[in-house]
Amino acid sequence: MSSPKMKRASPIMLDRGQVKRIIAAVREGAAPEAAAGAEGLSQHDFARAVARGQKPKTGICRELALGVAQAVEQARVDAELRVYAKDPLAWLKAQPVAGNGQRDWKKEKLPPISHQAVNVLLNPQISSVMNTVLAQLLDFPEARSRVAQALGQLDMPLPK
Repeated sequence: MSSPKMKRASPIMLDRGQVKRIIAAVREGAAPEAAAGAEGLSQHDFARAVARGQKPKTGICRELALGVAQAVEQARVDAELRVYAKDPLAWLKAQPVAGNGQRDWKKEKLPPISHQAVNVLLNPQISSVMNTVLAQLLDFPEARSRVAQALGQLDMPLPK
């Protein structure tokens, strides 16, 4: 009984120049698969090379796998630094809150940041607090008047 011959995978045609250019493109923000494709490497061969590079002593594939992994992290740090410099609040909102400490930036949808002025006294909770304060000051007309006067100086309508 003879076993069928296993078909051997074709070799991955990859040189050090391609590896360096793929890593450089990923470091600049390109998707690893796109960077590999730009160097003539199919997605299938790129995935094979990265998988092979996960094992020690695999030469150029190891260089590719480790280099791409590091470049992805460098690109992420660079993007975070740019977001932080441009809009620290957006950066803060996108920070990991639990788990493995990684935020999936592709899926993350941050709410748009409005730079429009907001009258916080019109907020229902704030309005309720103000009504309570003014109600408690009914027996103290002078204090009530001073609070109302101070709030009036804010150029905002008083809660009713």
